[in-house]
Amino acid sequence: MGRKCVVPNCSSGYKGNPEKVSVFRVPKDRLLEWQRAIPRKDRQLTVNDVVCAKHFNREDIVTEVTTESIENKHQQSIEILFDRLISENILKLPSKSWALHIITDQGNENKKICISMVTVIDETVEMKKSILIAKDGLKCFIFGSPFLPSTLNEVNSVQTLQTFLDYFDSLEVCYGGAKINKCPSAFQTTFYQFDRHCNVWRHIHCTYTTNRGQQCFYCKKITRALYDFQRKNKTLITTKLSSLRKKLKISNRQQNRLQTKTQRILSELKLSKEKIKRIDEESLFNKIDNLDNLPLAQKILIKECYKMTKYNKKTSRRYTSDWLLTCLLLHIRSPAAYRFLRNNDILPLPQISTVRKYLSRVSIKCGLDQQFFEAFKKKVEGKNSFQKQGILIFDEMTVRQNIELNVTNTKLIGIQDFGLEHPKTSKTADKKADHALVFLFSSLTDQEFNQPVAVYAAKGPTNGTCLAQLMIEVIRKLEYCGVVIHGIVSDGASTNRRMWKEFGITGELDNAVNKCVHPLDELRYLFFFSDAPHLVKCLRNRFLKASILQTPDGKVNWMHYKMLFDYDKNLPHNLRICPKLTQMHIQPTNFMKMRVKLATQIFSNSVADGLHYFKQKYKEFEEVDSTIKFTKRVNNLFDALNRRHPLEGIRENSKDFDTLNENLAWFNEWERMVEEGKISKSQFLTKSTTEGLRVTILSTIELCKYLLSNGFKYVLTNKMNQDPLERFFGTIRLADCANGHPTFITFLQLYRMLTVYKLLKPPKFGNCTQMQENSNANNSLSFNDFKNVFETNPECGKNHVEKIKMKIEYILDTDSPINEIDEQLFEDVTTTEIVDNSIYYLAGFVAKKLYNTSKCNICREQLYNKEDPCSSTSEFTSTKSRGWLNHPDSLMFNMFRWVEGILMKYIDFVDVFDATIEELFATKNFMTIYFPFSCEEHRLEIFSKAIYFYTIMRIKQFYKQEQEKTTKACAEKRKESRLQTT
Repeated sequence: MGRKCVVPNCSSGYKGNPEKVSVFRVPKDRLLEWQRAIPRKDRQLTVNDVVCAKHFNREDIVTEVTTESIENKHQQSIEILFDRLISENILKLPSKSWALHIITDQGNENKKICISMVTVIDETVEMKKSILIAKDGLKCFIFGSPFLPSTLNEVNSVQTLQTFLDYFDSLEVCYGGAKINKCPSAFQTTFYQFDRHCNVWRHIHCTYTTNRGQQCFYCKKITRALYDFQRKNKTLITTKLSSLRKKLKISNRQQNRLQTKTQRILSELKLSKEKIKRIDEESLFNKIDNLDNLPLAQKILIKECYKMTKYNKKTSRRYTSDWLLTCLLLHIRSPAAYRFLRNNDILPLPQISTVRKYLSRVSIKCGLDQQFFEAFKKKVEGKNSFQKQGILIFDEMTVRQNIELNVTNTKLIGIQDFGLEHPKTSKTADKKADHALVFLFSSLTDQEFNQPVAVYAAKGPTNGTCLAQLMIEVIRKLEYCGVVIHGIVSDGASTNRRMWKEFGITGELDNAVNKCVHPLDELRYLFFFSDAPHLVKCLRNRFLKASILQTPDGKVNWMHYKMLFDYDKNLPHNLRICPKLTQMHIQPTNFMKMRVKLATQIFSNSVADGLHYFKQKYKEFEEVDSTIKFTKRVNNLFDALNRRHPLEGIRENSKDFDTLNENLAWFNEWERMVEEGKISKSQFLTKSTTEGLRVTILSTIELCKYLLSNGFKYVLTNKMNQDPLERFFGTIRLADCANGHPTFITFLQLYRMLTVYKLLKPPKFGNCTQMQENSNANNSLSFNDFKNVFETNPECGKNHVEKIKMKIEYILDTDSPINEIDEQLFEDVTTTEIVDNSIYYLAGFVAKKLYNTSKCNICREQLYNKEDPCSSTSEFTSTKSRGWLNHPDSLMFNMFRWVEGILMKYIDFVDVFDATIEELFATKNFMTIYFPFSCEEHRLEIFSKAIYFYTIMRIKQFYKQEQEKTTKACAEKRKESRLQTT
């Protein structure tokens, strides 16, 4: 059954009445009217009650409802209501605060009725509530914001309007949240915004009405939030303000203190400037020298910086000798760093040309330079007696063939040169140097005292006889400088073994001779050594080639090392027993076979321990005992021959003596097995390696005992190998960057720089400081000594010109010159037209150079051909000229044609310049070419310079072109070699 009718005495909806009747719910907005219309004694009518259709008239019930009909009906009701309000004053306002206004727009055609209620907020009259009535409908506003109550649509008559007005008047209005003036730090967000009518912050969900109080739920919430924010912000601002005030106070104090300090410093600076003005340079430098905590190099730098303040221009600076020495060493060490420090004015460095001027004092030539040995002698004077004792190391380095002319002495560089005079008829083609032979002195105690002393150019490896002669000459020079040579170190080359035989050295079994009487002192001996690292490398290469060696300890197999590497590299998690062992150790390439490091690492205790460990784990390693003994034996022998540190140096009763003697006996026993036929020669070392080991071990034992008996507390055997010279060669290869093979010219230039650097470089320390004598001698060569020893080379261009002048003067004194030119003199010179054009062009270049160097106007006028030549020899010059090239005098051109013919005749000779000059002046009637200048004062000088300039220029051009052809041919060969498989 449906819901029950609430009207008294009506049974609609009850169980006893089966009649179905429509019911209608009591409307919420008209509840009071329905309560008055349907009074009940038992209870009051509520909105949940219903009334059946029996209590309504038929016309009051709408059975069919359409939106259009309702809107039209409602619109008609509004228009009627609007007209009645305009014409009649029938509306009763709730209070005096309300007022009714008729608003007219556009000439009374569009009228509106406004019923509003005003209030005063912050001394400003604001419209609190308002109802706007027009013909198209009603609108309600609270504080200017639209308000849409549910009963607004039911207003269609004066009575309903009066009821809605009373209801609207009874509503409590929300006055918003916090006041603007109480929350100045707040700002508009997505949750609240500013209400200009009430000057408050209002929540965006504010309903503008409230049941009690002056705020709705949302505005109360933002009020609390804004006040909390304001309180926290105020506290934060107060805290920050207090902190800023403290900082400001501290800053003011600091500023005051700094101002006071600045004034004090300025006053002190002023006094200091006055004191400096009164102090002279000498007293200032004395104070700098008295600073004990300041290093000497920094004292020199401070003095130079002070002296540079007196010069306004860099070109007028003058530098002290000590500072020039430092600059010279810095430029040799790193030219790029030198340019950086100078260009950025970090240090007061002289120009590079100044440094090169002093560097050029050291002549670039082969052989024994007397000037160098004088400087080396001064350096040795600062050493003690132990530092002067050392050995002589020599080795050869392969260089690329190249020939250049040294302008200072008019000699060719790049040909075979052992410091001796060449016959003038010798050809350069047979003597192009492809090896550089270097001798180096190495001190037995001073780690930094390693000095190259001589360099030679050789065609192929130098033969043993020549090496022996050069060796004696170098030792003689070194002993003259004050050093003591105890031994000679070389590698195992066949030419070096031949040099041993010249001194009577042999490594034969039971007949070994490892020393000879010193060539300069019969009471001393000269010991011979073969480089220990090279010996170990040769031993490894022999073992690798033979694969199996039969030793006194048993059979040694190279496959044991391969098995060790194969098992070791396959361990799980990439763990290794011998981590340094690689494929290059087991199967080295031809290039890697030259690396000593790979050989010493394969014969190491770690490899022997690895073999011993795998022997206990795998059956495949059961026969490795002999290989383990051999590996440890070679390791111990190499350690004894390569002691580097003072703690491990050989002393009296050292175990290294037992190691050396034991290995010497072991090698002798091994060789006897070969002689007795117990093993074949293929199972033994090579003869060169065996003899080198025997001689080196004997020399090491005897020299160590000799040194220990003469005041040495210990001996470092690594000083008896070629490591210093190998490092020297490595520096040259690194500096040249030409695949490790520089040209001989480049080698000489680098050799000169490194030699000067080592000669002037101050030492850091020695490796035997406990043995050094107490001496106050300076341990380095000063720059003044350097300048005094290496005087400017007298063999320069001016001297050669003077020689030519003297030769001409001698001819003029003996035979009077012929002023008339013999035209038949030039007919014998046969050249092509192209060659004549080139000579003509070069003659113009020489004429220009003579023109620039001459100050005589008469000589200048006679150098050029003023008339425009129309001959075929001037075609190239005329084609190349853009209006600035001058044509030379015809006599000069004919003279150079003659010089060219003689020059090409001797161009392949070693002394091409001297041979050309001698042939030139020995020619019959050559002096008819003598310039018939009207200037008697300068014609001799002009003639001599012309010959010198042209000859030197042509020799340099010729060999430059030859070098380019050689370089191109070498590049083609290298390119072809990369395409071939080996």
